[in-house]
Amino acid sequence: MPTALRGVSTAPCSRAKAPSVCEAPGGRCKGAVYNGRAGYRSDDMAESAGYDLIVYRNTRAAERAFAAWESYARGAKRDASITYGYRTSARKNTRTIVIRQGAYIATLDLRDDAGRAAADKDLKALAEVYAARMRQAARDETPTASAAAVRV
Repeated sequence: MPTALRGVSTAPCSRAKAPSVCEAPGGRCKGAVYNGRAGYRSDDMAESAGYDLIVYRNTRAAERAFAAWESYARGAKRDASITYGYRTSARKNTRTIVIRQGAYIATLDLRDDAGRAAADKDLKALAEVYAARMRQAARDETPTASAAAVRV
């Protein structure tokens, strides 16, 4: 994590995920077998990042779950990721990106009280690292991509 976001706001956790009917995007989709999440914040609580990773039993199940995100998207869809912002005032400076890599779907929520432009810039930098780690894991490599040098 970037130095500015080293405070733990949601303790890292992981658990087995029982398959269920796909009622909403992400983790509740059929074929999900594992889920992990963690959250971090700045010392002044002006910024935060939440990571969620869902592992599906195969790529096809992940593709179906990823397609479910389309109706929630507020921005442009590209190859295997969706990014969107929120309209509610409580989350107006929060940006989310959803990334699919093989049998993995990851979401990254980033909040920056400095505004949406700052959140967009930081989200892009952190999402690139997150996507690189997912690619490494999908190739059965130990993830080494790091956000330690990313400035937010």
